[in-house]
Parts: sequence; C-alpha cells; structure tokens
Amino acid sequence: MPKRGLTAVQAILDFIYLAQYSLHNEDTLRYMDDALNSWHQNKSCFIDLKVHEDLNIPKFYSLEHYVEAIQFLGTTDNYNTKMFKCLHIDFAKKEQQSLTSLGPASVPTPPSPIWPILLPKVPTSPNKLITTVQNTHHVPLFSQHLKAYIEMLKQAATCHSFEFALTQHFPFQQIDIYHSFKFSPEQLEEGLDPKDIVKASPLNGVRFDTVIVLTGDAAESVSSIGTRIGHVNVLFHLPSQLQLIGSNKIDSPTFWPRMVLAYIEWYTPSTLSLGEHASHNMTTVKHAHPQADCSLPWSIPFSILMDFF
Repeated sequence: MPKRGLTAVQAILDFIYLAQYSLHNEDTLRYMDDALNSWHQNKSCFIDLKVHEDLNIPKFYSLEHYVEAIQFLGTTDNYNTKMFKCLHIDFAKKEQQSLTSLGPASVPTPPSPIWPILLPKVPTSPNKLITTVQNTHHVPLFSQHLKAYIEMLKQAATCHSFEFALTQHFPFQQIDIYHSFKFSPEQLEEGLDPKDIVKASPLNGVRFDTVIVLTGDAAESVSSIGTRIGHVNVLFHLPSQLQLIGSNKIDSPTFWPRMVLAYIEWYTPSTLSLGEHASHNMTTVKHAHPQADCSLPWSIPFSILMDFF
C-alpha cells in the first residue's frame, strides 16, 4: 500500500479511537481535528487505486460534526444510534417480563469472581508427546528451548550448564497441551468486562495468534515501549510427576512452575524510522531467527500473558 494510503488509514483509526474517549479536553479535540484533516488530505489515494469511485459516503460526512457534537452534547458514550432499541428493552421487554414472571422469588447468588485468565477445565490434548508437538505446532526447536528454560530456573545455572543441559534427555516425554485461553484486558470504563480469546491450535486450519506481551515496567497502552510481539505457538503444562524405571513415580522439582507456560515465537523488537514516523507512525517488526542455544528462552510463565493489549 502507498504511504498515503497508510497515512489515511492511520488517521481515520486515530479519529475513531479518539472519538470514543469518555473524557475530552481541548488537546484531545485538537487531535481529532488533526486526524480528520490528515484523512482528508490522503483519502484520495483510495480513489487513485480504484478502490472506490468516490468517498461521498454519509458516515464520512458525519465525521465533520463529531468535535462540535462533543462540545455541545458531551462525549459520545452518552448517546448512540441504539437509543431507541434501549428504550424498547427498558419499557417493553422488561415490563412484559415483570408481568409474566410468576412463582417464588429467586434467591440472588453472589457474583462469580472475574479472573484475568480463563483456561479450559481440562487440557485440550493431555499427555501429548513432545516430538508430536514439535511436528503439529511447527516448532522444531521446542525441546531444545524447553531444556534451556528448565535449566534457567535453577539458581546456580551457568552458560556451561546450559550447554550441558541441551545434550541431555528429558526426564519426561509427554506434556499437557491447551489450544486456547480467554483473558480480560484492563477495563477502561466502569461496567464493561471485555474478553478476548487467544488460540494456539494446530486444528481446523491452524491458528497461532499474535500477541503483545508486557516485558517491562515502562510499558504503557499508547506506545510499544516495554512490550514484545510474538506468536503463541504452544500452551502447555509441565508434568507434576516424573516416571522412573518401572511404575515408580516421583514429584517434579519444586522450582518448576506449576502454572501454564507459553512458548512464543518472538518477533524482533519494534523499530520506527524517521520516514515511518513522518508518514504513518507505525512501527516495524520482523521474524526473529530461532536459536538452538540458550540465548533466547522462549518459554515464559503464563502469568506474564495476563497483560495483553
């Protein structure tokens, strides 16, 4: 896509998100005007590319009045096109339900706690062979990285011990696999409980979702600082017991994490050149080349994934 097209897309997206703010001041309204002006200056790119004959669309025309409407009527979360449907629900459906609800009054139950991460009650694929996981999830270096990660958990781990661990056999051959989880992003407004789903599934056409993970305390919701982008390739759980010779079993080491882990294929850290900043202000990432050694531990505690954008 030409730079003008990217700039136009970035401008209209900025305008849409700014218009949804629950609080506004002179600065945010000026940002909306700037974004709309940038859209108008670059939107002809789509006509030149013959995407559409013209952009004389009523919804685009209505954008001209958003700032003025916010100044006189308040933020856009106070009114919308669903107003009459809402009134119908309040004064028709609920009233009908109150008239037809007979029988003893129900005892209210306390609300269930809201967990940031929601996993299936049981693994999607329990006791999956590690060699099979490498093939079905397209992660040929999974076992090597997992060895490095487990060695990294030891307090006395050294570079030499990493190299030695990579040559050893696993004390287990199977792991429990999950194909998805749900999470609740940080709530920006009261009364909302948005949920999203992340999949790492080799089934039904294969889907390994891209995520943004917080990697530092400097992370914020308006930039890529303190974050890292990657593919979630495997969601798994280390065994709680290890099989010895025969039927004997022992508990796994206490320093092993008991939580679900995520094996992530990282992209390179995001970069923003002067030209990209001037045209569309979108950062660039590329696939990182996987390393078989301990230089890039790809298995991370699942608790870190609680802070997606």
